[in-house]
Amino acid sequence: MTLQPYTEKERPVLSAEEKARLAAEFSAHIESQKRPVWRPILEEGDSNEPVSKYYGTPWLARDEKWPECNGEPMLFICQLEIDKLPSPTREHLGGKGLFQFFYHPDPANYGEDMLVRTVHPDGPTSVTEIPDIDLSDLIDDEDGCITHLLRPRLVVGWEEHAEYPDWEEEPDLYENLYNSGMEYSEIPSFQNFWGDKLFGWSSWVQPKMATEFDDGTTYVPVLQLSADDYPYKDVERFPGLAPGMFAGDGFAYIYVNSKDPTDFHHSWQCT
Repeated sequence: MTLQPYTEKERPVLSAEEKARLAAEFSAHIESQKRPVWRPILEEGDSNEPVSKYYGTPWLARDEKWPECNGEPMLFICQLEIDKLPSPTREHLGGKGLFQFFYHPDPANYGEDMLVRTVHPDGPTSVTEIPDIDLSDLIDDEDGCITHLLRPRLVVGWEEHAEYPDWEEEPDLYENLYNSGMEYSEIPSFQNFWGDKLFGWSSWVQPKMATEFDDGTTYVPVLQLSADDYPYKDVERFPGLAPGMFAGDGFAYIYVNSKDPTDFHHSWQCT
């Protein structure tokens, strides 16, 4: 058998009217999937009470040991008061309690490096001292920038926006439009925010993580956290509040079972 060199399949040549029709159909499809998304509003500070925050002092129960990964203390990233979250995230998390996320920022621990849970506080935290977590060998912090960015901040509110699915939600749709004669630059774009956000649509940097399974189990987004805090010109994005994490420039995705507020599905990706 003689192998023939690969040549790209010739695509149809569309008229302006045909391209406009396809673009309108695509836009209507994407518009129907619009979701609310929320950006955290922060102010400087910390608290021993079970409040929403990034970094600082987590809530731990009396006599509870600080969470560890392979014998090393995990970094407390954030906790959220569930009854103060916007709907529908509040309902998906059971309506009350405290959502918490701990992470060990060493890619060698992938698969065991994330602790996601809900707890039900009965008073102030039992934490009297935060363990010394050495980040120097894991992320570049020669100038102290990372340490500054990981300072405690309280979540005092949520700013609502409208958001649309990332193209990785339906990659075949984009490919079919291209094969039909559309250029990728001619396919209408819709806002999907990079950075930290509640609910909405995930911003995938690799193929989409599975969130629907054959047994009917479906997971819905709770929180996205971003390690990438670099500014991009002319790109509207939310701040990434986990700089240096997830292999240095990745995203963490936390989902919850739509029928079980204690069953979490989580992972991270990097570029």
